[in-house]
Amino acid sequence: MAEMGRRIFPPAALRFFAGVLAVLLGTAFCAELWLQRQSGTTLMNRSWAQEDTRIKQNNLRKLGGLDETFPLMATPGGIMPMTGGKTHRIVVIADSFSWGDGLANINDVWWRQIERELERRGYQDVEVLALGWNGAQTREELAWLRDGRFADLGAEAIVLGYVVNDPDMGLLPQNYKVYRMFFVDDVFRWWLPELVEQFQARYMRKKRECLARQGLEYGPEEWLKLLLEGENFALWEKNVAELAGQLAGMGLPAVMVSLPVVPDPAYYEPLYAKPMRVIAESGIPLLNLLDDYVRDMGKGAADTPFRWTANPANGHPGALAAHYYAQKVADWLEQNAPQALGAKSAPRRHAPRINDWYPWKSSARLDAGTLRLELPAFREMGVLPVGKPHVLVSFERPVPLRRLTVTSPDAGANEVWVTATDSRGADDGTLLPCRREGESFLPPELPRGSLINTLRIVPAAEGRTMTATLDFAGSVAP
Repeated sequence: MAEMGRRIFPPAALRFFAGVLAVLLGTAFCAELWLQRQSGTTLMNRSWAQEDTRIKQNNLRKLGGLDETFPLMATPGGIMPMTGGKTHRIVVIADSFSWGDGLANINDVWWRQIERELERRGYQDVEVLALGWNGAQTREELAWLRDGRFADLGAEAIVLGYVVNDPDMGLLPQNYKVYRMFFVDDVFRWWLPELVEQFQARYMRKKRECLARQGLEYGPEEWLKLLLEGENFALWEKNVAELAGQLAGMGLPAVMVSLPVVPDPAYYEPLYAKPMRVIAESGIPLLNLLDDYVRDMGKGAADTPFRWTANPANGHPGALAAHYYAQKVADWLEQNAPQALGAKSAPRRHAPRINDWYPWKSSARLDAGTLRLELPAFREMGVLPVGKPHVLVSFERPVPLRRLTVTSPDAGANEVWVTATDSRGADDGTLLPCRREGESFLPPELPRGSLINTLRIVPAAEGRTMTATLDFAGSVAP
């Protein structure tokens, strides 16, 4: 009997099988650990997908008070339009690109960066307002312009954003589905979650490509191309003509700005060719950023595909892309609508102010240099890119922060990280650790012209109130 067992399961074969299995399992575990350590610079991993979901849910709470029929961007205690006493107003109109889909800091959104850029150039008396809603198309944006409440904004110039799904007139459903190999989820997800996520993403992409070749289904890019054909595109052309007539009747300087995200001409050129022609022929001034964006922002894009996006799991524009839009819009306004900007003046001195925080439940407040944070449960906090539960605090304008000292005895901080703007006002999101001295945290020395844009505080406790004093080198100037 023992001899028969040896013939069926030869010891050498068993040792070989065990060795191969050990190598495969070791490789899988090493790959899993590597994926877990990725911050998302080159890969979209499962952790970032979960973080993106948290950010979206947070933005829904933060912007939940908006009126979908006229969504003027405002947040309680944060973004408060038409209250700052500025004389001139510019209105930006777009869809989720104004909403800030995927961005935890509203100051990273392009309309906020336009105001910052104008202030940096010396236009201290200009307020930038925004209308935006996730999924809004050209027809909704036209309705906002026709709404009687628009006149109350006192706009002196209008900036409209063009994104590739704007021609959607509701005739073509997005019928692509989510495909997964569920037995892989059932067997491996609990111990190799990141590796399984990468496998499933590649499986779904190949499945969609196969179905598209058979004409059984179209994917996201095919859907965007179908929008540019037949009845749907004809209706959109009519919509653009109505938009052109509305803008002409308002008599205000206006421009339509194309908003590419990843600097990839092979993707955008087929999707831009017909719409850009229609917009230009309608008489709406057009600022097509694609060629300049590819030239100026494309270096290294293939190696860092998520550098320009809101986060590695979200393809909306991130802070760097939005800063580029802001610079180009500011250039256009200076050349074509100087009356909407007013005269340049010396930089004003501003008291540091916090106008956004994540999670929104934290309710951050800064009063006379004292920061107050209502710490939620750890499970409600953001995790990435720090890798630990933390609270994000965002300044209305970048500040010359010298020191943060925690003063609450029962709610300390384990770590504090910052991000900073460079001399051009751009924040690329690089996390910079603060040096700890007792209960104080000192930001690193920054290059000349750089200022602190955000704080990420890793608390030592949950469900408590944290207080801290912030020491600034001076009052804030753009």
